[in-house]
Amino acid sequence: MRVESSECGKCGICIDFCPLGLIEKQGFKIVIHEGCTDCKECLAGCPLGAIKFDN
Repeated sequence: MRVESSECGKCGICIDFCPLGLIEKQGFKIVIHEGCTDCKECLAGCPLGAIKFDN
């Protein structure tokens, strides 16, 4: 999982959707930390579709 920064509105909604707490706002950037299990919960939470799943 990754955040496409050019599409991200930095709203932080995805942070609340991560069941493992691995997404955080760092300055003007949303970061998905190592350990992500690709559960795709954050995809459902992103209103702009900025979170991408790389197969």
